[in-house]
Amino acid sequence: MSKELGDLEVKACKPDEFQDCDLVFSGLDSDVAGDIGIVIPLAAIQAKFGLVDQVSVVTMQAVSGAGYPGVSSMDIVDNVVPFISGEEDKMEVEAQKILGSINDKFTAFETQSGLKISATCNRVPVLDGHTACVSLRFAKRPPPSAEKVKQAMKDYVSEAQKLGCPSAPENAISVFDQDDRPQPRLDRELQRGYSVSVGRVREDEAGIFDIKFVALSHNNFWRETDIGLDDQRKNACLREGKRARGVKKLVHDGRMRPLQFRVYDAILNK
Repeated sequence: MSKELGDLEVKACKPDEFQDCDLVFSGLDSDVAGDIGIVIPLAAIQAKFGLVDQVSVVTMQAVSGAGYPGVSSMDIVDNVVPFISGEEDKMEVEAQKILGSINDKFTAFETQSGLKISATCNRVPVLDGHTACVSLRFAKRPPPSAEKVKQAMKDYVSEAQKLGCPSAPENAISVFDQDDRPQPRLDRELQRGYSVSVGRVREDEAGIFDIKFVALSHNNFWRETDIGLDDQRKNACLREGKRARGVKKLVHDGRMRPLQFRVYDAILNK
């Protein structure tokens, strides 16, 4: 651990505690862990091909995501529970927030309101790792091919990687060519658990959507997310002090919820 990181002081998440800060980062609530498996691939896709406007996602979420004491063993062993309270509504709106941005005047946060998500969430007998089966449709026509989408995800470099954050993985997205991957037991620990694993990238032959894929994220690593905050919600605010001050003002004014705060030694040394 670097000296700068070791000297950091942990404070309560209240605006008046951060009057002397030059940079304030608003992280993701632990409840958003299930969303990460879809928003990182969506960020990569949208960065290359423009906005996605329709998404259908079916999740298979690990029992550890329910916390302690969680789901009763008698309920989950040899079983699938086709309902997680509040999860579907949350996923349908949180992705819009994570993929949103600060407005041009740095005075307000704008969600990606044009992104419509229909979610079905299931609790499955897996210890760690949330799996999501995603189908999406692009706003712009004609859509890109599956091979181009796959390559865009392979080439994607997150803001956390560009900034050299200590917890950033070598690859934000690990893309598989095998038909039977990703799998939680085999792939959840890739890149120390900070990489989203994606496989089965293909065109929707039914023509209802454009592209389909399967994504896997390690829910327990993403509960204290190190990439989502850099890569998505505040990516417009990391490079310039003016933008960082804009984020600070939003937090101070109460227009952006200060869920978690984390400062990286890599950023402090920039």
